[in-house]
Formats: sequence, structure tokens, C-alpha cells
Amino acid sequence: MHTHRLLPRLLSCLFAGGALLSLPALASPNIVSNGSFETGDFSGWSGTATTDPFNGVACPGSGAVAQGSCAAFFGALGGDDALQQVLTTTAGTQYFISFAVEGLGDVPSDLSLQWGGTTLYTVSNPDTGGAFGTQGFYATASGAATTLSFNVRDDIGFIYLDAVSVTAVPEPTTLALAAIGLAGLWAGRKRIRP
Repeated sequence: MHTHRLLPRLLSCLFAGGALLSLPALASPNIVSNGSFETGDFSGWSGTATTDPFNGVACPGSGAVAQGSCAAFFGALGGDDALQQVLTTTAGTQYFISFAVEGLGDVPSDLSLQWGGTTLYTVSNPDTGGAFGTQGFYATASGAATTLSFNVRDDIGFIYLDAVSVTAVPEPTTLALAAIGLAGLWAGRKRIRP
């Protein structure tokens, strides 16, 4: 094989290696403990919601909840209960926060989400039509610890919460490296003919 034909293959392998090295960085882990309530209780969480007898965790099985087999339910009367978790974060890093909620529009009911004391989402009398709906938001951490908090109330029935996730958003340089590597993989799949 001639050297001028070998160079494109070597570059392709180099770019492909770059893509493979950067892919784990793109799949950031969920930093929320027990975000799908699969322990069957509020392990990892704190706040008034964990002690109110009208709140709890139900495990009806997969297909009945948004993720896994369990989901939290809230039926606080007369005022909001708080469910919170202090997360280990990196100052200046952007995070993607998502969760699934199910509500039937009971009046009065409400749900809100706070990130480090800033309200990202609030809804009164949420009605998702009896199915889980997913919400997602971007927010930046201001310190090494950030409190993720839900305030929830449903005087008539229950609001369900599941699949709570917080993941670090990859930096642009990581995304650029992955794009270059994937382009190398694409180019490397073409055969060089003698």
C-alpha cells in the first residue's frame, strides 16, 4: 500500500479514537439519588413531603409509571409540602433538569421546581390527562452544592412525580471533539480503492 493511501486511513482511525474517547463525557450520570423512587420510599430525599401521611411512594410496576416500577405521590392538604435533595455540583457548570409529572387538574393543586432557590417551573392545577408528562430545564450551578426542591400540593387527589434527573451538560469543546470523531468514523467507512 502506498503511503499517500495510508494517511487517510490513519487520520480516520485517529478521529474515530477521538470520538470514542469523548462519548463517555457526553453521557453524564444522573446526580440525583433515588430519582425514580425505586427504593420504594423517599431514601435520598428530605423535607416535609417525606413525613406527611398524605404523601408516599407507590410501586405499581413498569408501564404504570414514567420510569422503572415506582413513583412518588403527593396529596398535601391546605399548603405545599417540600421534597428536596442537596446535589453535589460544579460552580459555573450548566445542568439539564428533567422530571415526569402526572396530575388530573384537581382544584386546588400545584407543583413547582426550584434550583438553588430560583423557581424554574410552577403550575397550578396540573392536568396531564392521566398520563405522565415530562418537563425539562437548563440551569447553571453557582456553587459546589445546589438544592433541588419540589413544592407540591393536591387537596383533592394526588400528583405523581417520577424520573427526576439532573445531568451535567457537556462543554462545547467536548461536543466539537465528538463531532470531529464521528466525522472521522463516517469518512473511515469509505473504502479506498487501489
